[in-house]
Amino acid sequence: MNNSQPQTPRGSKRERIDDNTSPGEQHVFQKSKIIARSPQRERTHNQTEINMEEIKEMLREFNKSLKEDMAEIKREIKNDIKEIREDIKDMKKEIQKSKEEMGSMVEEITQVKAEWDKEKEAVYSRIKEAEDRMEKIERQKIRNNLLITGITMDAQNDSILVLWKK
Repeated sequence: MNNSQPQTPRGSKRERIDDNTSPGEQHVFQKSKIIARSPQRERTHNQTEINMEEIKEMLREFNKSLKEDMAEIKREIKNDIKEIREDIKDMKKEIQKSKEEMGSMVEEITQVKAEWDKEKEAVYSRIKEAEDRMEKIERQKIRNNLLITGITMDAQNDSILVLWKK
């Protein structure tokens, strides 16, 4: 520490004590730091009443506009609810109509299935009859020693047209 300046305690510049200042001067500078508040202006009773009346009038206007806004919002909500209810009624009608259509479709499907089952049974019985006739013919052929050379079938009658005996 080879400085030419004298050592000062650490701190701000204002806290340092300089050799050039006297204690009286220091006291003056310390007072300059303190800021005195300006005296408050007192309001008169008339001014506060006027301000209160203005505030009350503003609150009345705000309340009135708020009520008008709320009434408008209520009307809009009621209209929206009415529209929604009508939409719900329409949807319920459509759902009921769809249910009825589905019921009639189920009935039709059941009827068609029953008809197909009857047709299937009829076809199976006709096939069974044809097989039985063929077996019967084959047994008779073996018993009677018949030789069948040509059988032509009529597609509409499913009957045997020609039988040749030998």
